[in-house]
Amino acid sequence: QWPTIHFILSSTAPMSRDLAQQIECHLQAPVFELLGSTETLSFASRQATHCEYWQPYAGIKLSLKDTSFYLSGGHVFTELRLDDQFEISPNGSFKLLGRASDLIKIAGKRASLNELNQHLSQIEGVDDGVFFASKNERLSAIVVSSLSKQQIINALKANIDEVFLPRSLYTVSSLPRNTLGKLIKLELEQLIQTQQNARK
Repeated sequence: QWPTIHFILSSTAPMSRDLAQQIECHLQAPVFELLGSTETLSFASRQATHCEYWQPYAGIKLSLKDTSFYLSGGHVFTELRLDDQFEISPNGSFKLLGRASDLIKIAGKRASLNELNQHLSQIEGVDDGVFFASKNERLSAIVVSSLSKQQIINALKANIDEVFLPRSLYTVSSLPRNTLGKLIKLELEQLIQTQQNARK
């Protein structure tokens, strides 16, 4: 039983609409997310259950120059280049596509590894999972799940383009996340290498 909650603020990684809906249902209060970084502080917000686009604060402007995105105005006194990629709408709101380093391009189509990971983790029966690009630039995934490979692939087909389906799917007992829930790159690479060697 929860006391009366007026609203919930989240300033961690952007959450999925499904997760936001679960929180609002259980706590009977709206969830608002804040977007920002150490360099910029928070500069936009959204209510994920209503819209996937972020609304910048008054005076804040996000703009595209060449292939990079820049933030200016409001409390951002000096224009700052961001490491993320965005889709900017005519009214100034924007969709976060992910880190520039996370964006992949296959068969002329683009996707964010972060977005693919969200689709993977939302599959009922998948406890944890992550996509990764192998040396030949083909996508693979490693999951913690009792589901079969085909069940996972079928579930992904309902939400992502087939060109981004994992060519290889590895099942493990756990992913090497730290106490903050983040994956350590070196440990993940070692786990992936172990799984790949086991298939040879």
